[in-house]
Amino acid sequence: MIAQKAGTINLLGILLGGNFAEKDLCFFIAVFARMRIKLLVWRFECYEEEQFRHWKANSENQMLQLKKESWKCEFERHKLLALYQRQTQVLQRKIEETARATKKAKRVA
Repeated sequence: MIAQKAGTINLLGILLGGNFAEKDLCFFIAVFARMRIKLLVWRFECYEEEQFRHWKANSENQMLQLKKESWKCEFERHKLLALYQRQTQVLQRKIEETARATKKAKRVA
C-alpha cells in the first residue's frame, strides 16, 4: 500500500514535469480530491435535476389527461342535461295536449 502511494507520488511528479516535494504532492492530491468531490456533487445535482424534469413532465401530462377527461365528462353532462330538458318539455306539451283533448271530449259528449 505504501509502495503504491510512493509509486503514485513519483508518477504524479513525473507527469507534472518536475521533482516536487512530498508536501506539494500532498497539496495536489488534496486539490484533486476536492475537485473529484465537486465533480461528484455536480453529477448528483444534474441527476436530481433530470429526475425532477421527468417528474414534472409526467405530472403535467397527467394533469392534461385529467383536464381532458374532465372536459369530456362536463360535455357529456351538458348533453344529458339538454336531452333531459327537451324530454321534459315534450312530456309537458303532451300532458297539456291530453288535458285539452279531455276537456274537448267532455264538451262534445
